Amino acid sequence: MKITNKTYIANEKLMEYLDEICTYMTEIKFGEDTYEWGREGYSMTDIAQSFYEETFDEQETYLNATLDICSDINEKK
Repeated sequence: MKITNKTYIANEKLMEYLDEICTYMTEIKFGEDTYEWGREGYSMTDIAQSFYEETFDEQETYLNATLDICSDINEKK
């Protein structure tokens, strides 16, 4: 049985990291089709946004499962 200690990172920093890496991955996948201009301004296309959200969830899970890195919001007190 493997016993590990989780590393808790400030939620803001973890979300910033995940946003940066997932935005990068989305831009690599969709290239110039990542963004569009709409009523609300410049934003990701629907398909790019869906990919980003899926990737964000996956990356957060990978950090937790493989590196034992979690948001400090999840820290048990």
